[in-house]
Amino acid sequence: MLHQTLGKAWSCSAHASHEIRLLLKDRVVRHNEPRSLKKVKRSSQPPCFTISHKPPMSSALWKSAKIEIIDPDQAVDDEYKTVRFREAHPTRCCLGQQSMNIRSIHGLKVVGDLCTVFRCYNGFGFGLDDQGVLYETYQAEIKPACCAENLISLQELLLAHSGMKSFTPLTEEQRYRLSIILTSSFIQLHSTPGLNKHWNQHTVFFSSSSVDDQLVIDLRHPFIAESYGSSPCRSTASIDAKELADDSTNLLMLAKILLQIKFHGRPSSISNIERASNPTTFDRVRESQLLNQWVFQERENLSFAHYNVIQFCIASPNSIDADLWDLKFRQIVLDRVVVPLVNELSHWQGVM
Repeated sequence: MLHQTLGKAWSCSAHASHEIRLLLKDRVVRHNEPRSLKKVKRSSQPPCFTISHKPPMSSALWKSAKIEIIDPDQAVDDEYKTVRFREAHPTRCCLGQQSMNIRSIHGLKVVGDLCTVFRCYNGFGFGLDDQGVLYETYQAEIKPACCAENLISLQELLLAHSGMKSFTPLTEEQRYRLSIILTSSFIQLHSTPGLNKHWNQHTVFFSSSSVDDQLVIDLRHPFIAESYGSSPCRSTASIDAKELADDSTNLLMLAKILLQIKFHGRPSSISNIERASNPTTFDRVRESQLLNQWVFQERENLSFAHYNVIQFCIASPNSIDADLWDLKFRQIVLDRVVVPLVNELSHWQGVM
């Protein structure tokens, strides 16, 4: 519903192509047992997110907006302690009246065109109700990390090694956190409108700054940056075939990125894979062979979780069930890829 609402409100068809930046996060909600007997109150703050916008040929600064969910459903099953995705519940007829009540109480104006608002304001706040209606709410200056001008791509970060000037290797915690952010975002954003279906190291960026001649990279806030515009519609048959191919390609790419993050700063393994890969085409069979070879060579240096996670990503494209549009398969990927990394990070932090 969120994507549909923004797609309708962002009517860019009459304008030039835009560039979109979407902040990636650790998007998996964990329901953990409290460490003490004291009852921990859940946050009363409504969920919110930020979008940013700038025409690619424009010299103007990035503009951003914060969208807050109005009166979200706070009902949570306290007995359910696992990490999972939830299917959307069917909308009930009484919700339409509830939406009207929210509008009348708050006196909010419905937003029909985000482009018009972005041209006039920066840091504008919106409210989104449970019917997918977008309202103007407030104006507040916000500056997300994805609005920065000095960027470094994930590709540049991963290809950096100890022989390069100003090289700073990733810490073990940074490796885990970056892997968790990318994998959890990869699962939930696979069908986001406006984003390319293929994830790779060239579309993920970080903001950077120079401090005392040292490059400082904001590793906690990676984001996707892409230029896009109107594209011709494809037939349903071609879309179905293409999506399955995209899922297989993306899972292999995810395995490759996880290996590169794990062995960041070691030019031998990374350079061998990069030289053997064709940058213009993606051969699934050849890529699987290269990744399996890399895993075999480094098997003694891979943790239990990393080994199983990467092997799953390599093997999954060979399964007919590898369809990220299927909620059950996404749940399997979540349990087999994200959760082991989260658990191993927690164990590693406990040992430290």
